[in-house]
Amino acid sequence: MASTSPSVAPQARLTFQETFDRIKTTVSEQDARQFQSTTLKDVRDAAIDLEARLGERKSLRNMRRIQPFLDGLDRYSSAVEVLCNGTPFLPWIWAPVKLVLELSSGFAQAFELIISAYKDIAQTLPRFDRLSATFKAEPDFQHVLAVFYADVVEFHRRSYQFVRRKGWKTFFLSSWAYFASRYKKILADLAKHSELVDKEAAAFAYAEAKDWRENWNEQISKQEEERATSQFDAVMAWLDIGKWDQECENELCRLSSRCQRGSCDWIFQTPKMKAWTRQGPQQTLVWMKGKPGSGKSVLCSKIIESLQNNSSSTVLYYFCTLSTIDGQTCAKVLRSLAAQALRAHPEISSWIYDEFICQNKMPSLAQLRILFPTMLSILPSTRIVLDGLDEFEADQYKPVLTEIDSLLRNKQVEGGSCKVLISSRDLQPISRVLGRRSQISLNEEHQAINCAIQQFVEYNMQEIQANIDDIPVDGGEMADISRALVEKAEGMFLWVQLVVKTLEDIYSIEEMYQAVNTLPRGLDEVYSRIWSRIEGQLDGKGLSNVIRIFEWIAFGERPLKKYEVQAGVSLYHESTVISANTQMSRNVFHLCKPLLEDGPHDTVRFVHSSVKEYLLKYKSHFEHGLLPHYDIAFACTSYLLKGLTLVDPSYSEDQSLMDVGKGYHRLQIYSNEFWLEHILKYASLACSKHNVLPPTKLLLVLQDFCREYISISSRNGQSKEKKGQKQILEMRDSRFEFFKPYENIYSILLSLATFRRISIETPGNRITARAVADAYQDSTLFTSMLHKYYSLVQHLGTAEMIKGLPDKQLATFKRLYGPSAFPCRIRGCPRSSDGFENDRDRVEHEELHTLNLYCPELSCEYHKLGFLNARALKKHMEYHNVLHRTPPDTLRRGHPTLDDPKASQSSTEGFQLDVGRLTDDEEDNQLSHDFDLDIPSELIPSSKPRDLKLEKEDSFALATTSWDDVYD
Repeated sequence: MASTSPSVAPQARLTFQETFDRIKTTVSEQDARQFQSTTLKDVRDAAIDLEARLGERKSLRNMRRIQPFLDGLDRYSSAVEVLCNGTPFLPWIWAPVKLVLELSSGFAQAFELIISAYKDIAQTLPRFDRLSATFKAEPDFQHVLAVFYADVVEFHRRSYQFVRRKGWKTFFLSSWAYFASRYKKILADLAKHSELVDKEAAAFAYAEAKDWRENWNEQISKQEEERATSQFDAVMAWLDIGKWDQECENELCRLSSRCQRGSCDWIFQTPKMKAWTRQGPQQTLVWMKGKPGSGKSVLCSKIIESLQNNSSSTVLYYFCTLSTIDGQTCAKVLRSLAAQALRAHPEISSWIYDEFICQNKMPSLAQLRILFPTMLSILPSTRIVLDGLDEFEADQYKPVLTEIDSLLRNKQVEGGSCKVLISSRDLQPISRVLGRRSQISLNEEHQAINCAIQQFVEYNMQEIQANIDDIPVDGGEMADISRALVEKAEGMFLWVQLVVKTLEDIYSIEEMYQAVNTLPRGLDEVYSRIWSRIEGQLDGKGLSNVIRIFEWIAFGERPLKKYEVQAGVSLYHESTVISANTQMSRNVFHLCKPLLEDGPHDTVRFVHSSVKEYLLKYKSHFEHGLLPHYDIAFACTSYLLKGLTLVDPSYSEDQSLMDVGKGYHRLQIYSNEFWLEHILKYASLACSKHNVLPPTKLLLVLQDFCREYISISSRNGQSKEKKGQKQILEMRDSRFEFFKPYENIYSILLSLATFRRISIETPGNRITARAVADAYQDSTLFTSMLHKYYSLVQHLGTAEMIKGLPDKQLATFKRLYGPSAFPCRIRGCPRSSDGFENDRDRVEHEELHTLNLYCPELSCEYHKLGFLNARALKKHMEYHNVLHRTPPDTLRRGHPTLDDPKASQSSTEGFQLDVGRLTDDEEDNQLSHDFDLDIPSELIPSSKPRDLKLEKEDSFALATTSWDDVYD
């Protein structure tokens, strides 16, 4: 009588199908076809052949260790073959082994780890050949067989991902280590179900095993997600870009919104742009050049958006116009691009965490030169857009060009996988570097640019016509005006934008004709016309306000919020105190139209960088920066004299609260941070000829400030700094010499600079050290003043009402200061001047500055608490025997071979993670490099281990999770 095949239980078939579908979507089509036709004999033959080739290279790896695994799969296939009839499922339980072994054989460490894993899995497989045919037909037992299939194939899927990813050798060890928790779960699951099979108790314990499997899956997934998020946040904090990526995204949206529909499509039809967007080695770097205001930034924004929406490439971009002037421009560009790449591919964070953060490396330019090309090496295709390179000074953009050139020559990214687009004006220093590269000159694209300008003009003229709809307007007249504007624009969108704004104040067609016929050509002439109009409309006081606004925006050390500029403009020789009568309204910015525009986060900026260039070139007041730095230094000093009331014990705290609420301390953050720099810059410029500070009102207000400062310091019992520190700083910065004749000024300036230099140069980023250090170590009043200001701002931000402060004024205060009322307390962090809306977000951000290192053992409480440095983590791992399997550098020849029947199976020993031990001297030396401050010990987290309950399981326990554990 013919035997009948048992029917497959629905739950078991579903498990088979879901597992198969999951791995099928992971592998390439070519590999899938190969897997489907691979037999178990093919895998054995391939292993024997591979061992022979390794022997020829004198790199034998004891391949016999996989024989029990293959034997176990053979027995398993006999048990499930009937269940898999008519399906493509079965070959996938062994076929990936052949490919994974072949690809990993060239990387000894990866090969060893994978072979050892196969051995470990083999030890969990039961003797399927003992099962009776009757028992195989039980639905619950069929599901157990399906679970074996799911676990083994899932391991194959992960292994395949490791060795098929571009640049996999670089990231393998880090990724494999973080796969450990999932791998341990697979082994435990196999072992538990193996016990059920051996006892033939599947029906009895199936429900219990199912619940256990689901609970553990949920637990592991949650732990992996938390760990991945924690490491991603730590890497982003290490890159230290603050809200820069958010600002870039906002700038992208702002620029894109300026483009009329279809007006930028022509750029994608140019041969060079087509080649740049396509895959391949052609046009790896394209330079898009054009005159100021020719629409380069808008074109870049549309190129970026098009690639984001229609391309498989990872798009990274940087708007140089947003960047502040500092000495780390090149590193900042690379950090920003790396952060964007990380957001697009968060799986990379585990590698960066291991290779850079755990090694106590800083995001210096030297480290970024290693990090960034390696990140790009795993991405199939990358496009980088750098817009407005000429916005940097020459000493800033030259290093950027050098790094880009070096990046494209790097072997890790050569072949066209990474391409760069740079937009700038045609400046000689840039042309020297990019002149031989592919170029798109907007000056030569007359027809396309004029068509785009025509669209822009027609749209705006329709708006103007709508505003004068009470008078008859001939469409032909408006068309004539539009044509004249396009012709005179000479390819400059900015010129048209500025001119159209001047036409908005004209209310008859005749006046429009006259204005258009007399329009200046070129941006400088337009700026001159606008400046003349401003001068003609304003009296002396109004013009002084405009000049001071331009001073603050052009020479401020960072982008300024509107309320900061308002406060700064309110302080000058005739007005040295901010009060209800002297505060400037926001309407003061209307005096500067159309040369200003709103920036991100309530800031204000020039409509184009060429405005600042015009002022420096044609307006003597701004030349060299002497008068602007004088005016800003005077305003900051005048404010700080008032700001001292915040730390004056004789000044009522209620009154200080009212002062802050009324906006009298709007300059506190900026003055506290940059007052010193403006003072020194002014002194350097003023003394460039005579080497002596001229007698000015600034010196007088400085002396008043110092007298009050010394008086309050004495009443507060403020300590004095060490003279040796002053002398060291004095040698570094000769600008302090100019103040030596003024003893009090000299002493206070040097004290402040000394503390800040020490704070910046101190190693480490400990929040408990760096933040508390300000309160315990600053011998000046500046930190106390700032902390007091913040505490009052936060009090006002959470108060429902303040006695004596009108509700409307309190609401205005919350609107202005609420979004940034809780700043980061780490000096130098971008969020120290533009904080958070609440303390919770601030604390979460500050915790990222610690860059804590976490124990890889999931069950350890220090997996969540972490350690402040690598040394503490290493000692903890030694103490608790947290193990890591690593292959030896060399293996002895003469290992048993697969085709040697007399050879006995050998097992590899577990290799302990070389966590490193420090001698007492080394440990003391390491401690000497830590942030050595006299801070209460209870404020610094201890790294001493507590009573921990660690799981002492298989020595294969590595660390945490693989790239795709969370993101798949």
